[in-house]
Amino acid sequence: MLTGIGLTAAALASLALGAGARDGECADERATNVDARVVDAGHKTRCGIGVSIFGLRLAVLGPVCPDYKLHYPAHGECLGEPAEGMECVPAGTLEVRFEKCTCAQVTLLGTGLLVPDCVCAWQPGNMGFIENFKTKECDE
Repeated sequence: MLTGIGLTAAALASLALGAGARDGECADERATNVDARVVDAGHKTRCGIGVSIFGLRLAVLGPVCPDYKLHYPAHGECLGEPAEGMECVPAGTLEVRFEKCTCAQVTLLGTGLLVPDCVCAWQPGNMGFIENFKTKECDE
């Protein structure tokens, strides 16, 4: 599953890479700023009160917890926004960081009650890279 996400990001980056100026012509477009975002990835599990029957876990009354949360940084993309005399060009790559999430029991302070929750923790390294683009003036 995670490999598929990385491949999808690479495919999108390669499509965007081909969107800039070609053969010395000015594309008359600028890079579009794309906001940072967090995407749930992998299987989702409900963290809650439940039972397990033949290895299948059924739960209710708790949050849904993904296997991972992918954090894509803010970046530029070539989306064809017009800008006379400008072109959208590659500007390197940025890391896609990730958190691993698990279901946990959290104690409500002062009550002694345990409540199901989804807890995510940052992992070392990255899940891959995303291509970044910037705007520059066309060469005369």
